Amino acid sequence: MTPATGDIITDLFTNASHIILNEDTPTRLPHAKNQQPTSPDISTVTSNLYPQTTWQTVQALTSDHIPIRITVNTKAKFRLVQHRQTYTNYNKADWNKFTQQIEDTISETAPTNNVHIANKILTNAILHADKHHIPKGKMHNNIQLLPEDIRNKIKHRDQIRKQDPHAVDLPALNNEIQTRNHNNHKIKL
Repeated sequence: MTPATGDIITDLFTNASHIILNEDTPTRLPHAKNQQPTSPDISTVTSNLYPQTTWQTVQALTSDHIPIRITVNTKAKFRLVQHRQTYTNYNKADWNKFTQQIEDTISETAPTNNVHIANKILTNAILHADKHHIPKGKMHNNIQLLPEDIRNKIKHRDQIRKQDPHAVDLPALNNEIQTRNHNNHKIKL
């Protein structure tokens, strides 16, 4: 992202009725011990939802990016049942073209002082770039539940990682989980 794009995004947040949810917790833990944890991910919510919203990181993957869980307490009593039938393949995304398309769209757009219009322009630019440069497809319904011993190892690994992201046991645990999982279930954790 160019500095000009960063300034535009900063202006959007400054002038919008959004509040940043991030707490003093990193959202990325580097693999190298000589690097510091960082927070490249920014989560926001409208000011009217802020009091009902909680933000936390979840130590649940082998990735250096830590998942973020955002919970909005609502008074509506309904149960949303999700049936994942599609997937998004971020590993095969063309991030250079994705970024370039967003930057081109923003640079070709006339400046506006209306935060709602600016938000809509940025959102649409991201959605259009996503549609063109991030592969998607249908999922096959052959996913099996992981056996209890692997789930227990994953829980143990996540507890260790939460206490010390650079613990010496982590690589061996990750390798064992991946090997046993790959041999029997082929589910990426």
